[in-house]
Amino acid sequence: MRESSKTFNTASASSQVILYEGVLIKLKNSEDIFYVKGISHPQGYVIAFPRYIKQGEKVRILKTYKEQILYAKEKYPEFIKKLDDKEILLIPMSEIEKIYDPVERAAEIRRKPESPDEEIVAELIDILCEAVPQNYVGIVGSRLLGLRGFDHDVDIVVIDYRYAIPLYDILITYKRKYKKLFALSHKDISDMYKVHCQSLRIPFEKYVRTVTRRVLEGSFKGLKYFIRILLMYRHRPVFRIVSIMKLGKILTYAKFSPKIDTVSVTCPCLYFDANVPIVSERGVFTETLRLLQHVKVCGDLEEVVLDVDGELVRLRWIYLGPDAYVEEVS
Repeated sequence: MRESSKTFNTASASSQVILYEGVLIKLKNSEDIFYVKGISHPQGYVIAFPRYIKQGEKVRILKTYKEQILYAKEKYPEFIKKLDDKEILLIPMSEIEKIYDPVERAAEIRRKPESPDEEIVAELIDILCEAVPQNYVGIVGSRLLGLRGFDHDVDIVVIDYRYAIPLYDILITYKRKYKKLFALSHKDISDMYKVHCQSLRIPFEKYVRTVTRRVLEGSFKGLKYFIRILLMYRHRPVFRIVSIMKLGKILTYAKFSPKIDTVSVTCPCLYFDANVPIVSERGVFTETLRLLQHVKVCGDLEEVVLDVDGELVRLRWIYLGPDAYVEEVS
């Protein structure tokens, strides 16, 4: 596996690096690289899935949950646990040998880009840092490892939700001022529609109008990007889920204000102006429901107990998971 020869983006597991969505880790006695899922984890453990698998001189990427779980059952069965009706990998912190730090990697690319693509990434980070301090901006995905040949786009995390609206406003300003630099090609849009069409069940023409208005996913100088603003405050999750009771599937109608608010552009995103609050960790639903405004929603109705800064809050919400979808309502 080709990794950066530098040591800027690694730390020992005993350091105080906070583990959040997109951080990559390497386990002891293993060459596989896992990605951290979510922003809240049980004490002493981290939820993570195998992603980059070394096969001789080549690297195999496990892109889907199904691929990751099948591989884990074969190689890491001791870490597989049941969470509600879903299997996850719960890895003890003591098993982690190396942590790849997204913030350090973003700072390195910004200081010294080593390819034309990285120069574009550095420019994009410069734009983001007009609204967000550098120590809250990170690079995830294959670019975090310094892999070559897999970096056709760039995935960025912002690890504090306080900067959501300033960041959103900066990107809107740049998109309006430099339309050609941020333009998606027809191929980009077609490729994205193929990925999203099962989740956003809207006509292609409507999809084009919607995706070109999105701010957190798009293209900059021909390089596709996706930005996740994690629902964290000072490197800690805003809330922790204490318990979940699944109440079954729900199909309902929802209307949304077109005005973007902080939690509709975070990960997870939350929409509180629906009859029942809607939550999702999936990027396809971030900001999108506000752009569509009136939709039919199919998801899981759940009753949850949240720990919000030490206070327990009980509520019901509609969770938009892997099988969820929204349809346009005329």
